[in-house]
Amino acid sequence: MGEKRPGFKPESRRFRLLLIILLSFLLTAAAIGPRALRSDELPAEELRVHFIDVGQGDSILVKALLPGEKRRKLLIDAGQNWKGDTVIDYLEKLGVETLHKVIATHPHADHIGGFTEVLPAFEIKKIIDSGAEHHTETYQEYVKTVERENIDKVYGRAGDRYKLADGVELKILSPEKPLTGDLHRDNIVARLNFKETAFMFTGDAEKETEREIAARFDELESQLLKVGHHGSHTSTGSTFLEAVAPDYGVIQAGEDNRYGHPHQEALDRLEDYQVDIFRNDIQGDIVFKSDGETVKSKTDPVPAAAELEADRINVNTAEADELKNITGVGPTIAGRIVEYRQQHGSFQDKEELKNVSGIGPARLEDMKDEIKL
Repeated sequence: MGEKRPGFKPESRRFRLLLIILLSFLLTAAAIGPRALRSDELPAEELRVHFIDVGQGDSILVKALLPGEKRRKLLIDAGQNWKGDTVIDYLEKLGVETLHKVIATHPHADHIGGFTEVLPAFEIKKIIDSGAEHHTETYQEYVKTVERENIDKVYGRAGDRYKLADGVELKILSPEKPLTGDLHRDNIVARLNFKETAFMFTGDAEKETEREIAARFDELESQLLKVGHHGSHTSTGSTFLEAVAPDYGVIQAGEDNRYGHPHQEALDRLEDYQVDIFRNDIQGDIVFKSDGETVKSKTDPVPAAAELEADRINVNTAEADELKNITGVGPTIAGRIVEYRQQHGSFQDKEELKNVSGIGPARLEDMKDEIKL
């Protein structure tokens, strides 16, 4: 009694049990099949970057094209309060239903105003906020919209990385912690990398921030630069241009805006570094494509600033004989322009020309492309 059969080992039973469990697991896994990849794990085949014409403001859509007609989308800013519908219409025409990432670069109205309309119109997976606060009603409405839509909000800080798709990574370059309290200093700057190509998105970052980024990060080279602060002279410094070494620069500014953007100083620096310039105020919506090796646009760059200005008539210095050659002017109105200058001094902006008898909104619109101040 109690004797074991020859060759029998207690471990044999445990071994057979483990073998049965293992076989059951393998059969179950085979029946289920391999785990389906999430869309952010799929390799991107092409990147499309849309610079949406929202007048004096910023709004940029990035689309990563994936296998099987899948798409991953990133929206950076949404223009002024009254430009929300413009952004919505643009996105809907492209079939956008979900925005996987949204960046609010900083709380100024010309960057976040449109979000009040845009955010409720789409499924938003995550919003990356600068964390900077502002006292305006526009900013408070933006905050309420994010809360009301229950959107996952994170604060972007230098060094953070976000994956849009396999091979498409967004790296935050600014701001640092803690924030400074200056909205432009605390503005989000980000570099989007896709294989051998990169895009630099600057919001309203100015030269001080640009210098800090250039000192802090080694890998900044990008084929395309979203020119900072709508082409203001306060941005796009030489140090940053040397570090980024862009082939293309896109300026998001409104036609005949009251700030005079883009400023000639910034345009001159871009030209000095042989950067091809693209402008929403002249060309409307602008789209770039990347296959991971090259960045291209079907839109041609605008003529060099000097060439563009040289072809225009200066309404502050030209005599009547030259002014009469402007579309819709003629000898009589040309004389009135000279007379107005003599009485009131130089024109401060093109809109002031409407104070001249005979120049209404329609006639001024015809004149704008042929004149400068």
